[in-house]
Amino acid sequence: MHHDKRTLILVPVILAALACGLPPFLTGESSEPATTPVVIGGEATAEQPAETPDTAAVEALIAQADDLSQQGEFEAAIDIYTQAIELDSTAVEAYSQRGAVYFMVGDMDSAAADYTRAIELDPEEEMYYLFRAFSLEDSDISAALGDYILFIANHPEEDRYSEGAHAEILALGSDLAGENPNAAIDVFTRAIEADPSFAEAYYVRAVLLWAKEDADGALADLAQAIELNPDDAAFHHLQGRIYNDTGDLEDAVASLTRAIELDPRDSDAHFWRAMAYVGLRDNDSALPDLDRAIELAPQNDSAYFLRAGIHVEAYEDEDAIADYTQFLRLHADDDDLAAEARDAIERLGGTVPEPDTTPREELINRGLAYIEEGDLEAALDTFTVAIARDPGSADGYFFRGYVYAELGDLEASLDDFSETITLEPEIPSHYGMRCITYRDMDRLDEALADCNQAIGLDPELATPYFTRGTVYELLGNVDGALADYTEFLRLASEDDPDRDFALERVEALGGEAP
Repeated sequence: MHHDKRTLILVPVILAALACGLPPFLTGESSEPATTPVVIGGEATAEQPAETPDTAAVEALIAQADDLSQQGEFEAAIDIYTQAIELDSTAVEAYSQRGAVYFMVGDMDSAAADYTRAIELDPEEEMYYLFRAFSLEDSDISAALGDYILFIANHPEEDRYSEGAHAEILALGSDLAGENPNAAIDVFTRAIEADPSFAEAYYVRAVLLWAKEDADGALADLAQAIELNPDDAAFHHLQGRIYNDTGDLEDAVASLTRAIELDPRDSDAHFWRAMAYVGLRDNDSALPDLDRAIELAPQNDSAYFLRAGIHVEAYEDEDAIADYTQFLRLHADDDDLAAEARDAIERLGGTVPEPDTTPREELINRGLAYIEEGDLEAALDTFTVAIARDPGSADGYFFRGYVYAELGDLEASLDDFSETITLEPEIPSHYGMRCITYRDMDRLDEALADCNQAIGLDPELATPYFTRGTVYELLGNVDGALADYTEFLRLASEDDPDRDFALERVEALGGEAP
């Protein structure tokens, strides 16, 4: 399914609905929106039954189906809801609840059809549009986006339903941008019209306009996004990047400075502010930014190249040679920049390194060998080169994150594990490793969320239960810790290195080992 690679808010919403006696938006009862809808609605167009239905019989069937759905008997529930519909073709709650169950069993076409029928019967209920949108994502993205936009236009409340709809518009619209940027711009324009406070929509539309070389339009959208949310570092970062492109370098410095204030670990913001300073002939200010950019992202070959040029102007030949050499190690392409770096090394009296064409996979294996030998600095450098060779592969970040943690640099470790998750959001061990990092940083709520995510992705994986047990102990949740250590011991192999510690903790907490 399209949404498999990200955490969606709507799935737990429906699960909760099925478990808790379906709420108004799934039963057809009015949810009384805070303001009168301005887009959706109109007269119900469904035909009326030829005979007056047996209301009591319909309600009894729906109640029976509700009980079955809450017990997880989805197929049986569908059959009973269908019987209710056969008795009363205008029973909106039967359609909406059957649509929810179809959704849970993965029959999205039937779910969408039921929500469509519910909309015909009650066009004022905005929640039906939300769930039809989610059901349509795999079959008709344009229709799904249209329903999400209708929903946010008519659901001004800031709740998890609204959060889910806004997130889906951003995700689907961004996916669409890869295929049809103009269509994506139209989507975000409509989303902004539906919800003028949708700051992220202005931001994404700015990205798309900038790609079309409409800097003025992009900057106008960013100004609006920043007015709505002045504390979003990404908005200021992009604004600074565009000012760099337009030659408004002082404005670029100001925007990027604000981005760095909001997110001091944004390596790219430091790099692009350095670029602006170089353009302003302020190398003294550029140099610390490049040092920080390299510290935060040592795979950034461009930062080494730019810093080498500053060293050349300052007659710091050895430093320039070292930076050009590192640039060539990281920069796999044999292009004009590589030729310029080689020429500079020769001109400065250095030795041009032989081209390193080691495949990324071999570099990863070499880094792992360095870890086995205990040479963590060599491992760190090797994984950095591997990342530079292929920034889209997660394994380099994963192993470098581990090395950073072993070296005690938890912030850098957190950055790398976060990038790993961005690249491979379906791998439970990625969340497990970031959970450990968060725990060691005493960021326990975030650690707990990552452990929960790892367990959700693979409930049979032992280690996340162990890690979550340690987090629960730190949070003072003895029952949670005991349950998790016990589950870890049930799942873990006999030679698992954490087994003895888990046994000790179970005994200390008053439990019994399985």
